Amino acid sequence: MRVYGEIAQRKDYLVRNSVIFAIFSEKKLGPKLYGMYPQGRIEEYIPARALRTNELTNPKYSSQIAKKLAYFHTLEMPLCKSPSFLQDQLEEWLTEAEKILSRKIRQNVDQKCLQKLKSMDLRKEWHCLL
Repeated sequence: MRVYGEIAQRKDYLVRNSVIFAIFSEKKLGPKLYGMYPQGRIEEYIPARALRTNELTNPKYSSQIAKKLAYFHTLEMPLCKSPSFLQDQLEEWLTEAEKILSRKIRQNVDQKCLQKLKSMDLRKEWHCLL
């Protein structure tokens, strides 16, 4: 049983993730999907472990991962191919950082460091990258 937790607050991510998981399951490219419910899903358990950092840099594994990822990206999926998740997430983080920064400045916490952060204008930097 997989429980989504906080990620369930992002409905666009939840829908996208669920659709992709269901399609991969149907094509036998991932665990079997047994059922879904609003807070998660029930999927096949595959005994495994996450790769360690040194294993990810091993050409034996990294080339296999790259090939699979490339294959997954060639699949026809009923989803928009122009993801905005990263942009949306960064906007969310920037807004939260600005709130925290303002609160800390009002509390007089390490004024020198906070003023330097505030002068950086992270939002402007982010929008220059777009």
